[in-house]
Amino acid sequence: MFSVFWVGGTPSVFDPSLTLQETGGIEEILNGQKKIQPVDTVVLQLEELSEKALLSIRGLRDVVPRRIPLIVVAETSDVSLVARLMQMGVNDILSRHEIGKLGETVKRAVERSRIERDWSSVIAEAFDQASHDPLTHLPNRYLLQDRLGQALKEANRHDEIIALLFLDLDDFKAINDQWGHAVGDQCLIEFSRRLRLGIREGDTVARYGGDEFVILLRYLGDPGEVNLVVERLQKILRQPIEIEDQIFHCSASIGISLCPGHAREGTELMKKADEALLLAKRAGTSQIRYARAVKELKQEVFMKRKNIMIVDDEEDVQTLLRKRLQREGFSCFSCASVEEALSQLKTVHPELIILDLGFKSASGIAFLQNMDRYLPAGEKPQVVILSAYGDPDIVKYAKSLGVKSFLTKPFDSVHLLETVNRFFH
Repeated sequence: MFSVFWVGGTPSVFDPSLTLQETGGIEEILNGQKKIQPVDTVVLQLEELSEKALLSIRGLRDVVPRRIPLIVVAETSDVSLVARLMQMGVNDILSRHEIGKLGETVKRAVERSRIERDWSSVIAEAFDQASHDPLTHLPNRYLLQDRLGQALKEANRHDEIIALLFLDLDDFKAINDQWGHAVGDQCLIEFSRRLRLGIREGDTVARYGGDEFVILLRYLGDPGEVNLVVERLQKILRQPIEIEDQIFHCSASIGISLCPGHAREGTELMKKADEALLLAKRAGTSQIRYARAVKELKQEVFMKRKNIMIVDDEEDVQTLLRKRLQREGFSCFSCASVEEALSQLKTVHPELIILDLGFKSASGIAFLQNMDRYLPAGEKPQVVILSAYGDPDIVKYAKSLGVKSFLTKPFDSVHLLETVNRFFH
């Protein structure tokens, strides 16, 4: 017995092999006044197949779950109309004089739907097995390469920045040798879980093989964002792992390549990240190295981050500053409040801070007063103040707190760059 939800009046003839679960009008369903209960199939009876009726069918198909077949009972001899109905997701069409075949039609539609679901499940399972690592359930190298290819196409088309991180567990072989592969596998599973926690939505972490992992970072505003992700990952990975009452300390060496900057093609980008990983491992444990720049710049020159923190609650000003400075090769990080800026000082490591005093002078002064408490030891970034008001008392007090430069809003780009460049040369 198959259950049927009948839409469009009460059926005059009903096949005894079917169970009529409920009836309802199409307007009631489309307006949400009546819900379609779980059934084997939905049958829609129509007086005629007009354009209005086609809109109703499209709306009903959106409401009815795809796993439930939809059968239309209506008169039509228009082949093109039948084709349109099939494109909308109608599973079968019966004329009124064929209503006696409803039971057979429902049975065929339900069985076909079950076969399609089973087949879809088999395909999905096969794809999952072929594209994911069986131990960690992370994407494998084949799925990574596919996603990297898509990311590079978008990045090159829209002039976006992406980064590729190669990670290798430090001294993992010692864990396998001393504690066995079962414990080693548990370490890899936990390590994978932590990598997932450390990346952003839209990024990919894949197991490339053994104890080697790859992270694909997309939609980067500037290269400096890579540093923030890496620092977060290192902090998460340094936490001890407990397995079978034993404590293990894992760390990872990381090699990084960027598009653009190192390569615009997948194979070359991966090669550069792999070479950088080798440099990191040679330097010791828990080390990070960038690939050599395309123009053969020295490693230390390429690694030098010209990080600028922008503290401004005006989104338009933030965007203007960030875009103008990024075009000149600076790495910018924006904060909309003084509180957010103070909390980010330890992770962003700015060399220069552009602070807008125009929105809350008291709050901006509080930032200057408390900045040293939040900075890592030995760091003392310079501060440029933006202000629409040249209050002499505020300027004098800001200078007493170490501020060396002021910009008046609205500022021009030339003056901005001249002021900023003085701090990096």
